[in-house]
Amino acid sequence: MVKHCDRYGAVQQGVHFSNTRVRVTVLYAKIYEFREETKAVYGGFRVANIKSQKKRIITNEKAHQRNRAVKSELKTAVRRVRDAVAAGDGTKAYAEALTACRLMDKAAAKGIIHKNQAANRKSKIMKLANTVVTDEIRAAYVKPEPKAQKTGSKKAARKAERAAAYEKKNAEKAARVKKQQEIDKKVAAKKAKAAAEAADEATEEAAE
Repeated sequence: MVKHCDRYGAVQQGVHFSNTRVRVTVLYAKIYEFREETKAVYGGFRVANIKSQKKRIITNEKAHQRNRAVKSELKTAVRRVRDAVAAGDGTKAYAEALTACRLMDKAAAKGIIHKNQAANRKSKIMKLANTVVTDEIRAAYVKPEPKAQKTGSKKAARKAERAAAYEKKNAEKAARVKKQQEIDKKVAAKKAKAAAEAADEATEEAAE
């Protein structure tokens, strides 16, 4: 297995890691493991010893993995358009072309590809799709329903749950307090009535 030096100076043995965290961890391990070995071949590498630079390496790797995934998605979308055109399916070709154009716009907005590249690729895609697309197909096209997006996060969900539990607890407490107040009120009324009856009896006895 041939060893090679990647862009961070780590010598890897042709192993691909899909998980970014695992990849970065192995990256640092390879840097320290092959540091002496690569000195003679590549003139040596300086390992990051600054907190901000270490963080920058990790964020760069995450961005690199994201960019690779987005570009792969773009290629897949373009291939679907070509397959639909090759099969002569105008309806599918038009739908896939619009999907590919939307993905191009999103990638350009995020800065993954240049806006001019996105415009050129969109133009080629639509030019290819128009070879099998007719006006009837364009008129009959129905835009698919957007996917339901998840809002908030786990932290926000836990916070909402705690708030709901707190509100429920307060409501139960208020109900208990109200019930106790009603009981106390009845007891006080009963005592007042008993005291009034005792006073009346004492008045009658005194009158006799």
